Amino acid sequence: YEVVKEQVGDDMRALRERSPVNLADQVDVPVLLGHGTNDRRVRVRHSQKMHRALEKSGKKVTYLEFEGGDHYLSNGEHRLRFFREMDAFLNASLQ
Repeated sequence: YEVVKEQVGDDMRALRERSPVNLADQVDVPVLLGHGTNDRRVRVRHSQKMHRALEKSGKKVTYLEFEGGDHYLSNGEHRLRFFREMDAFLNASLQ
C-alpha cells in the first residue's frame, strides 16, 4: 500500500478526478480489457467497473475475463486466448 501511495498519491479527491473509470466518456479509441478473476495485484472488479463505464458511455470495448486467471496470464490457455483476441482486436481497430 505504501508503494502505491508513493506512486499515485493519497489525495482521494484528486485520484477520483483522474481515474479512468470516471473519464470513460472521454475515451475516443476502442479498448481491450482482459482480467483474471484470481488477480491478486488488481481486483477484477476494477476492470468490470471500467467495462460498464465504457459501455454506458457508448464506447467500443471488448472485455475478456479469465476464470481463475492471475495478473500475469500464467495459464497457457488464457494467454493463448488473450493473444488471439488481441490479434483480432488490433486487426479490426487499426484499419
